[in-house]
Amino acid sequence: MKILFIHKQIFMFFGVTALLGYVKKHGHKADVLIGDAEQNLVDKIKDINPDIIGFSIMSNDEEWFLDLSKEVKKTYPDIPIIVGGAHTYLCRETVLDYPQIDMVCIGEGEIPVVELLNRMQNKQDYTDIKGISFKVNGKIIANPPQPPIQDMDEIPEDRDIYIKKYPIFTHEELLQLFSSRGCYYNCTFCINGVINKLYRRMTKVHRQKSPQALINQIKDLLPKFPETKTVYFADDLFLANKTFVKEFSVLYKKEIGMPFLMNVFPVFIDNEVVKCLADAGCITIQVGTETGNEEHRKKIFKKPVSNAQYIEMSETAKKHGLRVYASSMFVYPDQTLDDAFKTVELMHAMKTDHPFKGFFQPYPGTVIYDMSVEKGYINSSYSFKDLPHSYFKYYSLDIPEKKDIALVCHFYYFLVKMPKLYRFLKKHFWILRLLWPFKMLFNYLGIFLWFKEWKNMGYIKTFLYLWKFRKNA
Repeated sequence: MKILFIHKQIFMFFGVTALLGYVKKHGHKADVLIGDAEQNLVDKIKDINPDIIGFSIMSNDEEWFLDLSKEVKKTYPDIPIIVGGAHTYLCRETVLDYPQIDMVCIGEGEIPVVELLNRMQNKQDYTDIKGISFKVNGKIIANPPQPPIQDMDEIPEDRDIYIKKYPIFTHEELLQLFSSRGCYYNCTFCINGVINKLYRRMTKVHRQKSPQALINQIKDLLPKFPETKTVYFADDLFLANKTFVKEFSVLYKKEIGMPFLMNVFPVFIDNEVVKCLADAGCITIQVGTETGNEEHRKKIFKKPVSNAQYIEMSETAKKHGLRVYASSMFVYPDQTLDDAFKTVELMHAMKTDHPFKGFFQPYPGTVIYDMSVEKGYINSSYSFKDLPHSYFKYYSLDIPEKKDIALVCHFYYFLVKMPKLYRFLKKHFWILRLLWPFKMLFNYLGIFLWFKEWKNMGYIKTFLYLWKFRKNA
C-alpha cells in the first residue's frame, strides 16, 4: 500500500518523517508533497498514485487545507483522505464534519496508520482501529486513542523522501531533531495539555530515545545534509533526565563534535547540567518566558516558573559561555502596557542574546481560548478560520491597551537590545506612538537582525533565507 502525506509549509515535519520511516519499516510505500513548494499539487497526485492521502495540518493552515482537500476529493473521489497533525488534537469532530474527509487520526499516528494500511491491503474492515475516527455513511465512529509507542528507538525517522523530492533541504545549515516526546506541564496556551488529557494513564508522559540511538541518528543524517553547521534539539524536555544528559554529552563530544543548541525548561537547569552541555558543544539554550509578569505566567499561563529562576538559569548558562534565546508573547488575556514593559525588563535582567516575540494566538480547544472568550476578549464564535496567518504581524484579542502593547511587540528587538533607548522611550512613549505608521518596518528589521544573529548568518544569506519562507512570516 502507498500513502501520500501532504502539508503546507516548506519544512520537514517531524511527525511526517517519523511516519515515513515507520510505514516503510512495515513494508509499505510513502511519498510527500508540500503545498507551498508545488505549483500543480493536485495534478502530481496522479503520478504518485497513492492508495490513501494523509494531510498533516497546523491550525493556522486550516483554510488552505479545506480548499485543497475539496479539490483533491473532487479530482480523486475514490482515494480516502485521512487527516492528522497538531490541529486534529483540538478539533476531531469538526474536521470529520467536512464531507471530503473520511477519517481523522487522533494522537501519535505510527501504530494506527500502519494498522490501517495493513487492513486496507488485506481488504479487512478497519473502522475499529484505535486512534482513528471514521465517517461511514454520514455516521461518525469515534474510536478510543491508541497508546503510543513507548520505546522511541523503535521509530526510524526517514528524511530521504523529502530530500529526493525537494533537494533545497540539503542546503540547510541547521539540522533539527527531536530526541523525545511528551511534556510534564499543562501550559494553557499549549497543545501539550490537550495531549496529556488524551493519553491520561495510558503512557509515560515523557519518552526519550537512548543516547546512542540519538547519536546514531545524527551520524546517519549529517552526510545527507552536508552543509550542516549546527544541530538543534527542539524537544520540550530534552534535559528532563539528567542521566541521559550526562551520557549523551560524552557521546556527542566524542562522535559528533559539532555546535548545538536546544530548548530547555529552567527547572532542569543547574551548574552540573550546563557544564555537561557546554563541554559537549552547546552554544545556545532556548527558553519560553512568555511574559515578565510572574503572576500572569503562573495564573494565566499555568507555567510554574518564577522570574528569579529564569534569571538564575541565564546566569548559569552565561557562566559557561552559552548564549540565551528567550521567547515572549504579547496581547494576551489581561496584559497591560506595564506588563509589556516588565517583559522587556526581564530580558534585560537575563541579558538575553536572542529575544524572540510574537502575538498570542487563541487556539480553540485550549484552556486559554476559553478564558479569552469568558473575559470578552474574543467572540464566542471565534474559530480556526479567524486565526491570523502570522503571529509576527497580527493580534486577535481586544484588550484595553492592545495598540500600545502591539507597539512594544513591533519594536521589541530594539527595546531589548538597547536598554538605554528602552528607558528613554518608556518615559516618552508618545514617540513610539508617532512611529505607528512605521511599525512594520521596524518589526521586520528586528526579525531580520534577530534571525541573522541566532543563525549566525551573513546579511545576504539571511535575506535570501527569509525571502524563501516569506509566506510563513
